[in-house]
Amino acid sequence: MILRLLFLATALMPVTVHAQHGTVHYDRTIAFDVKLPAEVLAMKVDGLDEAIAKIPKELTNREVLTFNATSSLIIDDGQPGNGNPSVEQFDFVNELGRGGRVAITAGASLSRMARTATVTVRATYVDFDEATYTQERNFMERTFLVSGEFEPLEWKLPGDEASILGHHVLKATAMKDTISVEAWFAPGIPVPGGPALYGGLPGLILMLSLDEGHETYTAAEVDLETVPEFEKPSKGRSVTVEKFDQIVADKLAELEKTKGGRNNVKTIIIRQ
Repeated sequence: MILRLLFLATALMPVTVHAQHGTVHYDRTIAFDVKLPAEVLAMKVDGLDEAIAKIPKELTNREVLTFNATSSLIIDDGQPGNGNPSVEQFDFVNELGRGGRVAITAGASLSRMARTATVTVRATYVDFDEATYTQERNFMERTFLVSGEFEPLEWKLPGDEASILGHHVLKATAMKDTISVEAWFAPGIPVPGGPALYGGLPGLILMLSLDEGHETYTAAEVDLETVPEFEKPSKGRSVTVEKFDQIVADKLAELEKTKGGRNNVKTIIIRQ
């Protein structure tokens, strides 16, 4: 499969200068399908209608990927992308673990419990040769180093071509479980990386669309001149993905038992 992709990419690509190091700034956009329960919509609370009207249809933030021939590191630079508001400006909890999800709470603000239970991914390091990743995640004010292996995807090349920021790109499609994946990769940047733990193509992914556009990553800046310096995250307790998922599940179950009805916060989970 990889040999076939390499052949097709080589046949279709124009003559370019190959670069195996650099920095890419992506705009990550999440679209929301907000469906509030009838009991929330019927609540007679001052300011509720205004709060519901302010719920955005999508949110965008900026992520930065630095890479070389053997590895990459991606972080959130803390800035909203495309001039859009950041997640922190709204009553949202963004859980960026495996199969990220967004929780929307009905009310004036998030409860302290909801804020405390948020999972935050601070950095993601990818080893191309080993096909493994390590993420620095924060949960309940504790830092974990979560390691896992990539699940290989059966990429298909329909033959579509385009240009992104002056880079010739090819379209690739795949399915991950029930999620559709569309990637546009640059053969002129021959590293098998990309955003959101997607890669394995003979070129860096410059645009990625998941679940028919519900989540997208679009390159906004590409710097292939500067040689970046980055390191594998080393701070935190080392655990597997499975172990981390169990830690989170156990703690959330514990919080659910202890909160009772005192918080009076309605939470809706929207899976991406």
